[in-house]
Amino acid sequence: MSGEWYLSEKGLIEQFNDLKSEYQVANNSRFRRNRGVSSTGKTADYMFIDESKFFRGMEYVRDMDVNDSLISQIVKRAVDNTIRDGFPLRPQTGDPEVDQYLKNKWIEHTTDPERVDASGELDFLEMLKLSFRQMLIDGDIIAIPTTEGSLQLIEAHRVKTPSNTKRNVVLGVLLDERRRRLEYWVTKDEISPSYQIQRVGDVEAFKVRDDRGLRQVFHLYNPKRVSQTRGLSAFACVADIAGMFEDINFAKLVQQQAASCFAILHEQGDISRKLTGLPGTESDLRSTQTMKNGGTRVLKSVAPGMEIFGRPGEKISGFSPNIPNPEYFSHVKLLITLIGNAIGMPLILVLLDASQTNFSGYRGVVDQARIGFKSNQGSITGKICRPYYKWLLNFWLEQDSPGFDPKIAAYYLKLQDKLFNHTWGRPQYPYIQPLQDAKADQARLDGGMISPSQLQQERYGREWEEFIKIRTQDRLQEIQKAMQAVQDLKKEFPDINVDWREIITGKYQAKGGSDVKQPVESTETAKE
Repeated sequence: MSGEWYLSEKGLIEQFNDLKSEYQVANNSRFRRNRGVSSTGKTADYMFIDESKFFRGMEYVRDMDVNDSLISQIVKRAVDNTIRDGFPLRPQTGDPEVDQYLKNKWIEHTTDPERVDASGELDFLEMLKLSFRQMLIDGDIIAIPTTEGSLQLIEAHRVKTPSNTKRNVVLGVLLDERRRRLEYWVTKDEISPSYQIQRVGDVEAFKVRDDRGLRQVFHLYNPKRVSQTRGLSAFACVADIAGMFEDINFAKLVQQQAASCFAILHEQGDISRKLTGLPGTESDLRSTQTMKNGGTRVLKSVAPGMEIFGRPGEKISGFSPNIPNPEYFSHVKLLITLIGNAIGMPLILVLLDASQTNFSGYRGVVDQARIGFKSNQGSITGKICRPYYKWLLNFWLEQDSPGFDPKIAAYYLKLQDKLFNHTWGRPQYPYIQPLQDAKADQARLDGGMISPSQLQQERYGREWEEFIKIRTQDRLQEIQKAMQAVQDLKKEFPDINVDWREIITGKYQAKGGSDVKQPVESTETAKE
């Protein structure tokens, strides 16, 4: 019996282990929120099956950006830290002359709002900042080049699906069977904001690629899944927290305002006296409100300088609460941390305050934040800068284009597809500890742990050839200026003996100075 009981007990244990081997996340629990998710597995676009909820969520975050005290400031600092001074173009055609011409052409085009912006208001750097900002708030934004060579930004709410279409359109994007984007359906500007899109004729379809396969619709978004067609606001995961944060702040301000009111409390003795008609009695601070059910309730108003008379024999006591209490500050920091982390902004950068940590902690947090900034920089250059530059080169190459450039056409005949080779520089960040960081870089160079070209790319985001060229030009100009200064000086003072090197270094020692050893003369020689 004991053996059979052991086997039976062992079987129960094995059965229990089999039950525990399932993933607990797949089972319902009274400790888990009901999320209403599918049990069959769905694509990311399934979450946006109700298009109205997609745009309602977008407008909700937009309202937080406008009316809340925190969201707008966090986004601004995230944009400033990510875009900084922009992304310099670096043509890599193999011909220095062509590279310089294309670079100058790009700078001339992108710094002129009349050329680069369809509305004629923003330069390319400002357009990138605005695009990244709207990607964080709205979830995505598209840019479409025009026949004049400029770029038109289209806000996310204008890309919609007509209700009568039977085609495979997801949130205004036409897809093929491999989820390859074919067209973006954009509402016309004259449509009223309250008008519901019902017909295909209410939208304008923009092909993603032209007949040559060149992309001509640029979509900036941050997907979290392969099957996600449109972007989702970065604050979608903290929308409730952000809303509650503002509610808590408002409640604390009202509480602080009430606690800041002063009042004069009168205590009446145990005497028979009618209170009606007394100025400033408690009855003057009351009002009556009629409820929906026909009943009434008494409302007590609070105002600075109020005077309250107690009832005969009633003792009135004031109170002074600790507002805000100590737990409030730690809780607020937690909420701000969660909200800032949604877009990679640590608490230190959100508050612009590093007093709660030491220098090592500050440096570690900032270094981690910069990893996220650089990741976003790659998305921006890959989804907007690169395709727009390639499109612009073709715009300059086409003979029937208003932007046709015969010089670039001649370069293309010489270089063919090499004309399109290029890279993008990344905005770099200054040293946190300039002296220590510079010494560390020098130690890496001296120890052979990094090459000069790699260091230039890592620290300053520039090519080694570009650095050598600029440094050589600067030194050559300095030498030429120093030589010319020596010649001008000798014209005015023919007897002066100055070398151009002394002009550069600033260390001049006249001939026969103290550092020149003179022969010791004897007394007789000195007398003669």
